[in-house]
Amino acid sequence: MLKKERAGQEQPINYAMLSIFQYLASISVILVHCQRLFANDLLHFTQKSMFGRMAVPFFLISSAYLLRAYLAKKGSLKSYIQRILRHYLLWSALYTPYALLYFWSLPIDKYYAPLALAAGFLYIGLCYQLWYIPAFLLGLLLVHFFYKKWGPKKTGIFLLLLYLIGSVETYYGYFAGSWLTQLYDGYAKLFFTTRNGIFYTPMFIYLGYVLYDCWQTDFFKKSYVKKLIWSAMFLMLDGVIVFLHQGVDKNFSWACCLFPSFW
Repeated sequence: MLKKERAGQEQPINYAMLSIFQYLASISVILVHCQRLFANDLLHFTQKSMFGRMAVPFFLISSAYLLRAYLAKKGSLKSYIQRILRHYLLWSALYTPYALLYFWSLPIDKYYAPLALAAGFLYIGLCYQLWYIPAFLLGLLLVHFFYKKWGPKKTGIFLLLLYLIGSVETYYGYFAGSWLTQLYDGYAKLFFTTRNGIFYTPMFIYLGYVLYDCWQTDFFKKSYVKKLIWSAMFLMLDGVIVFLHQGVDKNFSWACCLFPSFW
């Protein structure tokens, strides 16, 4: 069982190494949205849908970890969120003309434009790459509330359940024709995707919190390499499972709940 064993110490953060991984993860995100690098389907899947899809979980975990460290120094969650919102408002304003042009190209009555802009701003962003910020902020509020109210164990179980529900999107092929996919299809008609601040981001934000609070426990200190190897093997197995029966999208990975925590 994970217990807080901070012993009055503050964990040193290797910002240089973190910056290197952030740089590599940024390149990975770019490659995910580029044309294929490999003609071979298996290599393309491995690069894009296995390793490429780990970039966002890494950013979520590291952001939550650093936020937890900031809050431990009596930092304010409110000021942190306000700072992110200012940046988000700026980028949203810059992308508003693009969003309107895109909306005007759709076969939808134009008087829905204000509603579409509001929905885009609050949920998926006014441009594709802006989805991360509202998803991160909503996930952060959920995690922070339940982590404080329930503690790490109950919160972890609850968020894992949400993540598993959302993962139907990725493992859709294995549940085709079942009540699970029927529920997902009805949900997707209105909300498009489960890659959002309810089903996707909270699990990784929670892992960032747990990593900071429990970094001195045996779970993270002992047999680190062995656990990294086992989680990497689980990642490969999960990749095979998804590759054989690919779903609607490949945003979710059951292995991503483990591998980035030791990576």
